[in-house]
Amino acid sequence: METMEIPIIGTAGSEGHYPINFYFHPELEQGRPGLMGTPGLTLYACIDPDGGKVRGMWDLDGLLYVVVDDHVYTYDGTTVVTCTGDTLITTDKRIWMVDNGTQVMIVDGEEGYTVTGTVVTKIADTDFPIPSCLTYQDGYGLVTQVGTGKIFISGLNDFTSWDALDYTTAEAEPDDSLAVISNHREILVLGSVSGETYYNSGNADFPFERIQGGHLEKGISAPATLCSADNAIFWLSEHRQVLRSIGLGQSPQIMSTRQLDKLFESYSVVSNAFGYSIDVSGFTWYVLCFPSENVTWVFNVVTGRWHQWAAFASGVDTRHRSNCYVYFGEKHLIGDFQSGNIYEVDPTCYTDGGNTFRSSVIFPTLNKEGRRIFHSKLQIDFKTGVGLVTGQGSDPQVMLQWSDDQMRVWSNEHWRSLGKIGEYKCMTKWNRLGHSRNRNYKVSVTDPVQRVIYNPAFLEAEIGDADGRKATTPVS
Repeated sequence: METMEIPIIGTAGSEGHYPINFYFHPELEQGRPGLMGTPGLTLYACIDPDGGKVRGMWDLDGLLYVVVDDHVYTYDGTTVVTCTGDTLITTDKRIWMVDNGTQVMIVDGEEGYTVTGTVVTKIADTDFPIPSCLTYQDGYGLVTQVGTGKIFISGLNDFTSWDALDYTTAEAEPDDSLAVISNHREILVLGSVSGETYYNSGNADFPFERIQGGHLEKGISAPATLCSADNAIFWLSEHRQVLRSIGLGQSPQIMSTRQLDKLFESYSVVSNAFGYSIDVSGFTWYVLCFPSENVTWVFNVVTGRWHQWAAFASGVDTRHRSNCYVYFGEKHLIGDFQSGNIYEVDPTCYTDGGNTFRSSVIFPTLNKEGRRIFHSKLQIDFKTGVGLVTGQGSDPQVMLQWSDDQMRVWSNEHWRSLGKIGEYKCMTKWNRLGHSRNRNYKVSVTDPVQRVIYNPAFLEAEIGDADGRKATTPVS
């Protein structure tokens, strides 16, 4: 009999199977690596009890501006105010928001709007283009025009003023300008197959000029995936790879794995995907949601690892509830895509606004040169004694399954306790687990308790001989 160490997650960049609502943490208690459960959601504010979805949020001088369906609201941490004036012409398209210190500007792919105080006004200037994306720099709103390579600018510190001649055109390739972002005082404009960078030269005719050598031979497949995170820019390319650009003259790096590239390529619709960045317990995440595929992926910029962030409904993992993000009042807030609620992302909460979610992980495949392995005892080192005082989670459980046919069929469920409150010596182990030539173990937790797995797990096993029988002397 020998003891085998089982890594709970594969090597970065070649995991093959990605945790759901677990993320890799290189330094847990006592310096041990392992998996940490993703944070839950606590209700922060109900902006509109009848609202269909929170489409965008923006903080201006301590006042939160929130778009729910076609209405704009303000929230100061106590009171919700419905803004007067115009409503948005759309109710479900992706929106972009910026401010110039006094005005908030919103574009929704059809029109542009300004919000001053609590009054919403549709931009009436006939020179305002049909906008596909929006950013801000140095007092100017910058808008890409639908169906063209043009980038227009607003009047200085005035989002209501636009001039038909105040534009430049991305011309390196004959593709339309789809997305624009300001980062480190540079403007990046991305089309379907290329990108160009600009800087504010102060030119009186048009202040933003193309940077020599700033051409990218990479495009974007979903404009709303363009996002700044950890001093870099991330987006989903025309080849459905997640790219990171760290500065002028640097070729974008591919951050997605080959397995994820293949998966993203199989998605039927990616054009409505969106991304945002959020800091979670000392880690920066690039969150990438595919609404049409009902799934949310996360790239941990610090560790270089991917995981899924999921809600849980009718026994199925679904996209995370976040539809947009803002840091406001020293809290990380997300807007719900199914209601007018705003939630705080809370590492000490283990539900999604009171709803259960499931954390699960499939361990890497166990094999030994094709020989049969006789599994005597499996011990997975969970953090135990995490039970709640009362209710669901007072005696939390972990569920184990395994597959011997490359995850086509899974075994029955086998449950063990994670320990009632204070039961720190509780051990999560399973005995007499049969035999296989290739096996994958999967563990899941749904109880609303802290979820931590330390690396590695341990398996007591005997390796069969060449004919698949138990060896009289263990084979090493």
